[in-house]
Amino acid sequence: MAEAGYEDILAASKTSFMNALDNYPGAEPSAILFFSCVARRQILGTRAKEEYQNIKLCLTDYLPVCGFYSYGEIAPIEGISQIQFHNETFVTLILGNR
Repeated sequence: MAEAGYEDILAASKTSFMNALDNYPGAEPSAILFFSCVARRQILGTRAKEEYQNIKLCLTDYLPVCGFYSYGEIAPIEGISQIQFHNETFVTLILGNR
């Protein structure tokens, strides 16, 4: 069992965004969607808005951005094809043309 502090949680959202941007296969993104687990919101409390604010500082151009809280995500873990339930995660989806 692991426990993360506020700064670790906020850093993870920025890492999620930077990984998505670094691995974006297109030339230029058109929009970004964020999915943050509601458990993160509960842990961060009034600091929850910092997830978005930290990422916004990384954006050099205007991009439409939207996000919402979820109750966990279902996806494979990198390198493993089996689907897993994820909790307390922050997911970044970058949309655009190739």
